[in-house]
Amino acid sequence: MAFVQTVVEPAALGRVMSLIGTISLIATPIGLMIAGPMAEVLGVATWFAISGALIAIVGIGAYVIPSVRNLDELQHLNDETQA
Repeated sequence: MAFVQTVVEPAALGRVMSLIGTISLIATPIGLMIAGPMAEVLGVATWFAISGALIAIVGIGAYVIPSVRNLDELQHLNDETQA
């Protein structure tokens, strides 16, 4: 969230944070609709292992992508070009 606060203009920050909160709230029931049946079919322990592995893969994938990993540096470059 700190990155969002540094990137978004102060006048729009409230709307952007509201949008992020709304998207997060929408993700909860969608995730439960997926997790419930999957845990029923595979078992809770297996589903936890699979979902944990998927979360780790997404995190590692985000770290491996240079444009995501260097977002802070890109923001500084953008600030310098606008000045």
